[in-house]
Amino acid sequence: MRCVVALVVIAPLLACGGETPPGEPVAKSSASSASSATGAPAPTTTAVPTLKVGQWARYRVRQGGRTTGTSTYRVSEQSGEFHTVEFSSTMSGKTSVVTLQADFRQRKPVAQMTIKSASVQMPNAPVKRLEGEAAKNAVALFGSAFDVLTLPSYADLPREDATVPGGVYKQCYKQPFTRAVMTVRSSGHRWLHPAVPISGLVRQETKSGPNAMTLELEAFGNK
Repeated sequence: MRCVVALVVIAPLLACGGETPPGEPVAKSSASSASSATGAPAPTTTAVPTLKVGQWARYRVRQGGRTTGTSTYRVSEQSGEFHTVEFSSTMSGKTSVVTLQADFRQRKPVAQMTIKSASVQMPNAPVKRLEGEAAKNAVALFGSAFDVLTLPSYADLPREDATVPGGVYKQCYKQPFTRAVMTVRSSGHRWLHPAVPISGLVRQETKSGPNAMTLELEAFGNK
């Protein structure tokens, strides 16, 4: 029960993000690599990016017309068909990290993925590790952080340019989406480009009632 409570509490943090303080593992890995986010020409493929250990992508989070923080995705490990993807979100100098070890090869919805383990670390707290059924049951609460990894192909999506802090990405694939986390429902659009590692995400706009949030690519790299 304590695991479930922790996940419910972490949900608002994961939606907001923030500046990652010095010394945080995810930020340290990202900062040590040269950024490749300088924009990209129109893609010539509809294939989604292939996950590789060391990839990372960092996003600026904006709410209410102001920047509220950053969120970072990173591929930290691979064991056979399973990849470990970390999602870190920081707000007011406090970082929360959710990790999912799963088979992402077919890009299935998170609830349908083969999941080996998961973990949650709230600010100034030890890592809470979940395996087997506990990991599967918990996914419904934090799976929205990973649903950008569930699109199997960009085929048949409309195209549109996207300008973000990381550059101008020509003719991105624009994907509408809806999602529900417990009783909270939201919808929006994603601009995707295969030049961006992990998810292809360049920009995401989400609305939930009167609330709106935007993720904008700042930088990405490897190692």
